Amino acid sequence: MKPLISPSLYSDEEQFKKEQIFISQNQWNFAGFATALINHHDYITTKIGNLSIIIQNFQGNLQAFTNVCSHRFSQILSQPQGNGPLQCPFHGWLYDREGIPVGIPHLSGFDDLTEDAKESLKLEKWLVDKCGDLVFVKRRDNGPSLKEFLGQNYETLKEFSAAMNEQIHYSEMTIRANWKICVENGLEGYHVPYVHDQSFGKPGDFEEAFGGDRYHSYYSRKSLKTTKKRFEKLVEIAAGNQIKFDRYYHYLIFPTLVISTMYGLLFILSKIQPISAGETKIIKYMFARKLPDKSSEGDLESLQKFYTGFAAKVWQEDKDICEQVHLGMLSVDRQLSGILHREEKRIYQFHRAYLDAMSYS
Repeated sequence: MKPLISPSLYSDEEQFKKEQIFISQNQWNFAGFATALINHHDYITTKIGNLSIIIQNFQGNLQAFTNVCSHRFSQILSQPQGNGPLQCPFHGWLYDREGIPVGIPHLSGFDDLTEDAKESLKLEKWLVDKCGDLVFVKRRDNGPSLKEFLGQNYETLKEFSAAMNEQIHYSEMTIRANWKICVENGLEGYHVPYVHDQSFGKPGDFEEAFGGDRYHSYYSRKSLKTTKKRFEKLVEIAAGNQIKFDRYYHYLIFPTLVISTMYGLLFILSKIQPISAGETKIIKYMFARKLPDKSSEGDLESLQKFYTGFAAKVWQEDKDICEQVHLGMLSVDRQLSGILHREEKRIYQFHRAYLDAMSYS
C-alpha cells in the first residue's frame, strides 16, 4: 500500500488552515463530558481547531456557541469548566440560551439597538449532541447526524461510556509535530518493538482484528497465552460485569478522538488538538471501570498505579518519535510517498477518510 497523503501536507500552513474548516468545523468533534454539564448553567470550554467553544446547560438543554462576545469580541468564558451565566466579563453583556444578548448595560447609550438588532448580534451557534456521556459539536449544519456519523461505533461508545466510572488521571502534552503524525502513530503496532522496547517489550502471540468504516477504525488484540498474573484477577472482575470486554481495544473516532481500553478495566480517551502545522496538544483522560461491588477495588487501584506510570513512559516515547518523524517530513522530497506495511493499514484508512473530509463541503 502507498500512503495517500503527500509529506508536504504535514508541514504546509495553508493546508493546515484548510483543515481547520474541513476537518475541525465540518466534522463532529469530541468536546468533553456530559458529567460536567449536569446542572443549569454548568459549562465547559474547549478548542475545536483554532476556535474556542462554549457548551452550556440551559435548564437541561445543551447549547454550544463560539466563545466570542458580539459586542467587542472578548472571550466570554475563560475557565475549562464551571457554573455561571453566559456573560461577557468585558462589558457585562448577558446572553440567553439562543445566544441572543438579553442583558446589555446602559442600553440607552446605543443608537437604534432594537430587538431585531439584538437578534443580529446573537452568538454563533454550533450543533451539539451526545453519545452516552461523550459530547460532540459541529459548526456546520450539514451532513449526517452524530449517530449517523458514528455509525456502528455509536453503540460501542455508549457501552464504553456506561462502563466508565471516576476520572483517575488527566494530562496534557505538547508535541512538536503535525497532528496527522500524532494520529497515525497510534494506528499501527509496527513501531512497537523499536520505539517501545523499554516499555511494551517484545510482542507476544496475539489474536488480532482490524475494522473500520468510511471515517473510523478500530484494532483489538487478545493474548493467546496465559494472561500475566497481575491481570488475572482483573480479567475475572471484567467477566463479572454486565458489559464484558475480553481484550484490548483501540478506536479512532475521526478526526481526533482516540479511545482505548485494557479488558474494560481502564479507559483512556485522547483528544488530539491541532495547534499549528508543526505543533499538537494531546489531552488524555483516564477512567476506572465501574465495579459490581467494592471487594475488588484494591486490585483495580493497583492496576491504576501500575498503568498510570506505564502509560506516561509510553506517551513520552511516542512524543519523541512523532517529533523525529515531523523533522523528517520537513526534509523529504515532496514527490516521495513512502510505503505501508500491512500492520499500517489503519493509516491507509485514515488517509482515505482525511481526503474524503477535505473534499466535502
